[in-house]
Amino acid sequence: MKILVINPILYTSEGRQLPKVTTIKDTMIYGMCMGFVRLGHQVTLVAVDDYRPTQDEDYDFDILWLHDTFRRLLSPSLPVPTALPAWLRREAHDYDMIVASEAFAYTTLCASRMAGNKTIVWQELSAHQRKWHRWPSRLWHRCVIPAAFGKVRCVVPRSQRARDFIADYMGPVTERILDHGIDLDCLPVGGIRKRQFITVGQLIERKGIDTVIRRFAQFCATPQSEGYTLLVAGRGPERQALMHLAQSLAIGHRVQFLGFVSHHQLGQLLSESVAMLVATRQDLNMVSVTEAVACGTPVITNTVPNTSHWVRQQRLGIVRDDWDAGDMLAVIADDTYASRCVAWRPHLSCEAVAQQFIDVFEQYG
Repeated sequence: MKILVINPILYTSEGRQLPKVTTIKDTMIYGMCMGFVRLGHQVTLVAVDDYRPTQDEDYDFDILWLHDTFRRLLSPSLPVPTALPAWLRREAHDYDMIVASEAFAYTTLCASRMAGNKTIVWQELSAHQRKWHRWPSRLWHRCVIPAAFGKVRCVVPRSQRARDFIADYMGPVTERILDHGIDLDCLPVGGIRKRQFITVGQLIERKGIDTVIRRFAQFCATPQSEGYTLLVAGRGPERQALMHLAQSLAIGHRVQFLGFVSHHQLGQLLSESVAMLVATRQDLNMVSVTEAVACGTPVITNTVPNTSHWVRQQRLGIVRDDWDAGDMLAVIADDTYASRCVAWRPHLSCEAVAQQFIDVFEQYG
């Protein structure tokens, strides 16, 4: 098949400033496209040129870089590449399947109008976007979607919460839930576990790293905690404050701030940890949760990330808003959590997810 993937945003940013990167090959959507390529399909990715890397690189599929016309006016989370409609008029007939990210997106509107019967809407948002007090999102879902999205082939949600949300506005919505696949070659499994926990994320307030450190301090007060450390993988403006917090709780010597770690390094660290700890205050689908499970590492998380649903459903860790030292001790004492993670690993590959997209497309034909 010839597949068009419309995903203008390649990675998230804090605020209006997009970080500059040297490669996009470690982004989730690049891996997703590679899943289709490895299955023998021909892929084109549509992305906004603000995400183009600073260094030239060769890709395994075509990428169409489009200019975000209203970048200075709108948020990076609302790209409007006005050249897309004309391109789709010329080229859409040449593609067998189109996967467009998010119903609340100008690019998905274009795909729906130009080639609705070929378009799968891949939905991550599970609530109205907060920009401008949610009014643009509310108007879009109540007015634009009913008027312009009626011919889409189907909507594939990335989580149960996303399914519950988008089902109020459009359909058909599949029962099958498909999140990003991951490159299992970069994520080892079966390594020797060390006496360590890990938390992964930007060191910013909404990630809740301070809560993780406080709960690790509670764990350190138990007799079973001897020799355990907490690894904090990530960088951000809260680093000094978090280091000071660990010192004030008398666990500074047991908390290691690693800063930025490469994808390969992260996989090794995850596979060596007894569990990944999550206390985020605001997130959708956390890629690091999926990566931890792929490494055979259980996850202890609150219910905030959408990924918590399948962690609970498949019993790949503990999901509880007020998880504590007792939950950490429970995961250490029960090897079946890690065993279930290892057994679930094959379902998480880019190829497995790509094949499920093909299956859904054919099912709704």
